[in-house]
Amino acid sequence: MLTQSKTFIDAAKKAGVKHIVHLGIFGEWDTTDPHLVWHQMIETYIKASGIAWTNLHPNVFTDNLFGATVPKKTQLMLYWGTACVGWVAVSDIAAMAAAVLHEGPEKHNERDYGMSIDVLDESEVASIFSETTGRSITFSLKTWEDFKALVSAPDSGAEPWYAGGSTDFMRQVADGQMGYIGTIRDDVPYVLGRPALTFKQWATERKEDFIKILSKE
Repeated sequence: MLTQSKTFIDAAKKAGVKHIVHLGIFGEWDTTDPHLVWHQMIETYIKASGIAWTNLHPNVFTDNLFGATVPKKTQLMLYWGTACVGWVAVSDIAAMAAAVLHEGPEKHNERDYGMSIDVLDESEVASIFSETTGRSITFSLKTWEDFKALVSAPDSGAEPWYAGGSTDFMRQVADGQMGYIGTIRDDVPYVLGRPALTFKQWATERKEDFIKILSKE
C-alpha cells in the first residue's frame, strides 16, 4: 500500500497533477492501528510533494454491512463488542470526492473533511434494520478474536497484512483505545450543501437489498 501510493504520487508530480484528493481514515494523529498509520504516512508524503491536497476522513462505512458483517439468520454480527462507532454512507463519500475534485484546490486545498455522521452501537443498528426491513433482527455479541478467526480462515480470501491491521482496529475500538471512533464530525453539509445521509436513511434506501439477503437464510 505504501509503495503503490508513493509511486502514484511521484507519477502525479512528474505529470504535473495540480490536486490530489486522498480517501483516508478517521483517526487521531497518534494512532497505532497499522492500516490507519499507513494512510497517515501517505497523507504526509502527499503534503511533502508540493501538490495541492484534500483529505477525506470517513468513519465506518455503512456499506461494509454487505460484506463480512452482513446479517445472517436475522443476526447482526459486528466485532468490536458493545462499543459505539460513527457511520457514513459510501454514496456520500463518493459525492464528497466528486465535489472536491470538481471545485478544485481553489476551494478545498489543505482541507481535512471528517465524515462520521451517526454514532450507534450494535443494538441500535439491529433496531434500525428491524424497523426498515420489517424483520426481527438481533445482534450477536462478537469480539475482535472472532474477527481474527474469520479473516485467518484458509478460505477467507483476506490479504494477511491488511487483515492484521483490521483485527487490531477491532481490538482497539473494543478496549477503548480508539474512543474517538465513537464521535461525530460531519463536514458533508459544508462541501455538498445538504445534510449527510443518516444511518436510518441509508438503511431505508437499501431495504430491498437486505430483505433479499435475509430471505436467502
